[in-house]
Amino acid sequence: MDGCEISSTVRDGGRVLTVVGDVDLGATEKLEAEISGAVEGMDPGSELLLDLAGVGFLDSAGTRALLNGADAVRAAEVRLAFVLSPAVGRVLEMTRLGPDAFGIDAPDWPSASA
Repeated sequence: MDGCEISSTVRDGGRVLTVVGDVDLGATEKLEAEISGAVEGMDPGSELLLDLAGVGFLDSAGTRALLNGADAVRAAEVRLAFVLSPAVGRVLEMTRLGPDAFGIDAPDWPSASA
């Protein structure tokens, strides 16, 4: 697969964005646009679930796109939740980006070993 595929579904009064493939420099505009578009029209307090279970590769540009997307979600006053693939979890652990960087409360978030 070249790049990533993103699909959007409505679920329980919220929305799920499912991302499959590689989230790298070539996918950042698409990912940010999809996240911003998903929160348009969502009610404050509803939830956007970003399902990254199908992501096999995440680079620094992709990480930045996730952070920018989280900013758009916060601006829309929508709650953000994640499903992480092992690859995404490793990158977030290595970069020490915790749930607070994304404005979420996630006690099972991957954490770097001390």
